[in-house]
Amino acid sequence: MINHPSRVQFGKSCEASALEFLQRQGFKLVAKNYRCAVGEIDLIVTKGKLLVFVEVRSVRNSSSIHPLESIQSKKLKRLRKTAEHFLLKNRFAEHDIRFDLISMVDQEIDHVENIVSETTS
Repeated sequence: MINHPSRVQFGKSCEASALEFLQRQGFKLVAKNYRCAVGEIDLIVTKGKLLVFVEVRSVRNSSSIHPLESIQSKKLKRLRKTAEHFLLKNRFAEHDIRFDLISMVDQEIDHVENIVSETTS
């Protein structure tokens, strides 16, 4: 019998891989799984004066929907509101802010920058 990891284990493994990928790109971890009443942000990282809120999405095989297609405007609004909460509690006033997606399909990592525009409110 093949032992498949649970959905939670799979998600944690993908988040760990995403963090390793970002660290190889020179990003430093600020927070992991930041939660508040509004929502959760998987990873918060910095690189110089750039603060990036990262959503990690993954699928187990390429026959499924692509992770980028699974993010709806409601999720983007929750990301922004959760980021606002984080910024109220932490001092990053001098940083530029960006929202990115790390998608993982069949162990391939894709980094999509700026998934939240100024018009998403």
